[in-house]
Amino acid sequence: MVRCLMNYMIVLLHAWAAFQYVDCTTWEFYGWTFVCSHLCAMALPAFFLVSGYLMFRNFSFSAWPEKMFRRLKRLFVPYLVWNVTFVVVYLAFAKFVPRFQDRVVMFGLNSFWGCFSKVLSFTVAPIDGPLWFIRALLILSLFSPVIWILVKRRIKGIVLLGFCLGWIGVEIFSGVGKFLRHTLPAYAIFCVVLGGVLAVNGKELMSVFKHKLWFVAGFVACVLRAVILIPYSVTQQTPTWPYGLIVNYLFLLGAPAMISLVVNVRTGLIAESRTFSFLKDMSFFAYAGHFLICSSYLHLIAPRLHWMNSFKFTLLILVFVGLGIPTMALIYYTGKRLFPRVLKLWDGTL
Repeated sequence: MVRCLMNYMIVLLHAWAAFQYVDCTTWEFYGWTFVCSHLCAMALPAFFLVSGYLMFRNFSFSAWPEKMFRRLKRLFVPYLVWNVTFVVVYLAFAKFVPRFQDRVVMFGLNSFWGCFSKVLSFTVAPIDGPLWFIRALLILSLFSPVIWILVKRRIKGIVLLGFCLGWIGVEIFSGVGKFLRHTLPAYAIFCVVLGGVLAVNGKELMSVFKHKLWFVAGFVACVLRAVILIPYSVTQQTPTWPYGLIVNYLFLLGAPAMISLVVNVRTGLIAESRTFSFLKDMSFFAYAGHFLICSSYLHLIAPRLHWMNSFKFTLLILVFVGLGIPTMALIYYTGKRLFPRVLKLWDGTL
């Protein structure tokens, strides 16, 4: 349930790309900026916290090769397949879709090295941008035995968490965050280690963060973050003053907030429905493919609404989600019915 919610929150987070076609001084802009860029951003640390917990639950050196093999199948294979898919689609339709041609030029896909770097490089964002989460998780999985040794004893685990917080401080004050954001951001390491500390010490993740105050704290932090940072969204500037950068990391409280939300909301009837079961199964597919499908709808329709002022942002969000998600659902359903084994390469269930 948690991972399903996070996948779709990340999809909605990227719907904020509609900002480039709207008036950035309206209350409509502020409202969607809060929902997409701040509320949905809470899914990012939650993604790594849950992954870290599952990574280190029942961990042992003898079990590590098997865990690593499963992660390579379920993470690296779809990571590689989706990025190659993006490259192929951009190159195949560049002559017919101007935006795809722009992507070919921007990413340097006219050369072999350009294609290779956007698929397998660890120093730049992958061509399927959201999959940097998967790449970061794979890197941390490779080093999981070292992390496990450090978190196995409580004192060492606390010291390691302190080190990660210090690394976050380095990101804030040194300005290296832009590079780390697409490689191995400090907050990702912190959340994975925190999940490892909880797992190694036999804590139940849902029980630790079940109190409703965790969600309240996360929501309040989200509001505070939005109030301070939304003005920067209007000008597309990154706050350089330390206070603003520190506030940006309030979204770390989103990890326990997301878990608390799922624990406290009665999901029995929802979880038993066939619709939810289907949406849960395709959540990774939607997360991995929305940069291609949803964004294509957005950038195809948005220029044709140049005459529209009021509710344009809302309409574009609905286009992004309301057309993109059903299209991916249709592709996923067809693939699952006709080519189930092939689809496993894309949906992370190999």
